[in-house]
Amino acid sequence: MNSGTHLVSSNTLVDVAYHNIRKDIIERDERDMNREISPLKQADDAVLVDSSEMGIDDVVNAILNVYKEKVQK
Repeated sequence: MNSGTHLVSSNTLVDVAYHNIRKDIIERDERDMNREISPLKQADDAVLVDSSEMGIDDVVNAILNVYKEKVQK
């Protein structure tokens, strides 16, 4: 093993990859929201579902509930 080689757990690699991907997405969204031409913005009639603290089943149920509320009106 050369001096530049380090052993790390797969969890550490996943944590680093997650951190890098999250940082890239935040930077991309910031650029897109603040660009001069056609900035990214939520449509006036859009419904925001914040899935930050949800599992996939919770997200699906939240979206279905929004759909059902819109259809019943």
